[in-house]
Amino acid sequence: MIVPPGDIPRGIRCTRNERALQADLIAGHLLAMLARVHPETFRHSQRVAYLSLRLSLSIGSSAQELETLRIGAQLHDLGKLGIPLRLLEKAGPLNGTEFEIVKEHPVLGAQFLEGLGLGPEILSIVMHHHERWDGLGYPNELAGNEIPIMARIVALADVFDALTSHRSYRNTLSVDDALQVIVEGAGNQFDPCLVRDFIRLDFSQMPNRSVSGAVGRHGKASRWPRLFQLAAV
Repeated sequence: MIVPPGDIPRGIRCTRNERALQADLIAGHLLAMLARVHPETFRHSQRVAYLSLRLSLSIGSSAQELETLRIGAQLHDLGKLGIPLRLLEKAGPLNGTEFEIVKEHPVLGAQFLEGLGLGPEILSIVMHHHERWDGLGYPNELAGNEIPIMARIVALADVFDALTSHRSYRNTLSVDDALQVIVEGAGNQFDPCLVRDFIRLDFSQMPNRSVSGAVGRHGKASRWPRLFQLAAV
């Protein structure tokens, strides 16, 4: 996988049981599929995973939580495989009907993963990464601590990457401007405690957006930064 388990340094590497190895294999194949069908969604998912893991490391998550988040964050937009490409690649903003179709992707992703043995924690990231702290998100309108912590982490990283990525219908925001949007969303869109920790990260270590490469062990060699070499966090 492009954010590979081998990058976990001594001291937080956990014993990988058969289920974890199977999850890596399944996720690797799914990510290879996503990279072929919609490369930009794949690249976005890798950046979201990078940011999610940095935030998770900064709040002291366990090795097992990091492993779950590593896979779940990479697969969070897998359901977009079930969304028409004409909507994902539309040059302008979506209309109301189109947006309702795109909003189906968390449920589609969770349904796609169900029965593959990845575990409920990974499915909950995929299902709930568009929930909001104030309960106005989707698909289940969960609020506050009802939203799984790892889904809250991915939700924050997801929006930050979208704000700092190119869109044909709006300007790309600078890191500072995007962080201001994140701060303004604390307590309504985002978990305010996670926002506090997120804005303290060192964003000079953000990966190059031109990095492509597919999924390590089962595809091309990864050219993604060695995620866990983050002594500055």
